[in-house]
Parts: sequence; structure tokens; C-alpha cells
Amino acid sequence: MPIEYEDNRVSDREVAKRRRDLSKAPSERKVGRWYALRHYSQLQREQNQGYHHGYLRGEGGLHCTCGLVIKESDEFLVLNYPNVDLMLEPLVMIAGHRNLPSCEGETVALIVGFVYDKSLNDYLWTAFCQMCGVVLQKARDIDAKAFVEAHNETCLK
Repeated sequence: MPIEYEDNRVSDREVAKRRRDLSKAPSERKVGRWYALRHYSQLQREQNQGYHHGYLRGEGGLHCTCGLVIKESDEFLVLNYPNVDLMLEPLVMIAGHRNLPSCEGETVALIVGFVYDKSLNDYLWTAFCQMCGVVLQKARDIDAKAFVEAHNETCLK
């Protein structure tokens, strides 16, 4: 099967461990520990936000924040396109993503982008449903998550 999954869910405990490792590390090792902390903290934040994207490329594949891994050699995967051109990476158009932040179950509606709005002092999110192609753009976090939940209830069947 071309689609694989990895257990990449980042816990508060893992981030706290990385923070302790950084504080206890000798000065010549602090930079590496800082990058590790930054990587895990950012992945945890993106998982909690429900944001699907290719956060890591390596080991012959592209890794999504939800744990989905697509091998570089998988050129025959079917892509599900949104109704408007969002300039998305192919990874988020492939079916088989897991729900975020739990990294469990299946989802067909994904949060796939964001922009910062200075006037609102907040991030606005873009989500789309892989099944029906409907897109929600520049929505507040709560509205984007409600879109995902609603489409998973109606379109996942």
C-alpha cells in the first residue's frame, strides 16, 4: 500500500523533555537542542491547530502533521482538488489523512493554510473538503474547525 502512517503525535511531556534537555545541555550542544525543541514545539502547535501540511521530507517520503507518509515513488495517487485554486501541495489533496489534533481516525476536511490579519490581530485559516471540493477561506480558527467537523459528518460517509 502506498500510504503509510507514523506515530508523530507530540505530547506536552515531549516538549517539556526537550526544554529540560536544552537547559541542561553544555553550551556546545545548546544550538542542536534548541532546534529540536523548536521542531517539536512547532509540530505540536500545528497539530493542535488542525493544520495539515508536509512538515518533514525525508526517509524517502513526505510526512504530514497528521502522521500520513507518502513515499516519493508514489506517482499514481489520486488527488482531490478544491473548487478554487489554492496552490496546495499535493500531499494535502491525497485522501487518507487523520484527524487533528488526535492523529486518529480519518478526515476528509482539512485546514490547509493560514494568513495573519494585522487588523484583527489574529490568524485566519483556509480549509477544504476533499470529497465535495468546498473551500472556506480566511476564517477564524473556530469557524475553520467547525467546517472540518461538519464536512467530516456529511461527506466522510
